[in-house]
Amino acid sequence: MGLTTNNFNAKFQVLQNYSLETLNFCFMKLFFILVFQVLSFIAHCQTAGDYRTKSTASGGTWTSTVVWETYNGSTWVATTTPPNNTNGVITITSPVNFTISDNESITADQIVIEAGALLTLAGYLSLTNGPGDDLIVNGQVGQFDGGLFNSPTNAGNTLLINAGGIYTFYGQSNLFRVNTTNNGTIELVEGKVTFYENCTITNNGVANLLAIRSNIGINGGFYTSINEDANFINNGTINTSTSTGRCNFGFTNFTNNGDININGVTEFTNNATNDDNFTFINNSRITLTNGGLGQLFLYNNSIFNAGTAISGSNILTNRGIITLNTD
Repeated sequence: MGLTTNNFNAKFQVLQNYSLETLNFCFMKLFFILVFQVLSFIAHCQTAGDYRTKSTASGGTWTSTVVWETYNGSTWVATTTPPNNTNGVITITSPVNFTISDNESITADQIVIEAGALLTLAGYLSLTNGPGDDLIVNGQVGQFDGGLFNSPTNAGNTLLINAGGIYTFYGQSNLFRVNTTNNGTIELVEGKVTFYENCTITNNGVANLLAIRSNIGINGGFYTSINEDANFINNGTINTSTSTGRCNFGFTNFTNNGDININGVTEFTNNATNDDNFTFINNSRITLTNGGLGQLFLYNNSIFNAGTAISGSNILTNRGIITLNTD
């Protein structure tokens, strides 16, 4: 019997239904495979040797034997051995308030500060140059007369402050020797930070410099150690403000590609004694504000202004060579 139109349509419909069922089965199979792969990837984000603070810990010191747990390859287990640079990723979990005490000197790598967590650095933390960034700040770091170093010297170690992260300095004896990218906030509440050994600070976020002069007349500022080099590149915003002191930026090379708002007495120089030349390049805006309190002093330097403005009705004092280029 020949193939009629009705027979053809019926067989075509069967074939079409079979094809759709097969196609749906293939898609579902592919979907479950992808889900399994994603879950497997998430499960294996940790690797054996990773460390984190316990979820039950509200705080503690780095050398404490009761606040850490480590990943053994399949699950997290308690450990009495604090982490160091030979371990994997070290995570300070939220909402832990963690401290490196003033009598502690720690060498570590691949440290992550979670959002909501706080690391207080009163001692010394040396970062070894491992994979990726060596210290990532999504939460907060408060450095109180402590030191953050690269180890070995000039090893290219990196600090990354992500958006929402805050790194704050307090005290007169802070030491700093790590290349830094700031996408969040850097603050100097009071005191001094000494940068050295050719580190570079790149600010893509906000840097707030607040000088509070004490009774013995100490000014607040960022300084480069004498006979050392350090560089500052501003692509974001810098705000300076003082009560009775001075804000100091002391770097060998300072480049402004963003905004500098001078709200108090502010000095740009090489170091605390103003005895070395440095280069200040302004490619953007500097504004002297705050009703006459915004004062900008440039010591022993060469300044090149290719930006839109150095504006304000307040004081600008320069003790070197100044070249103003108009657009």
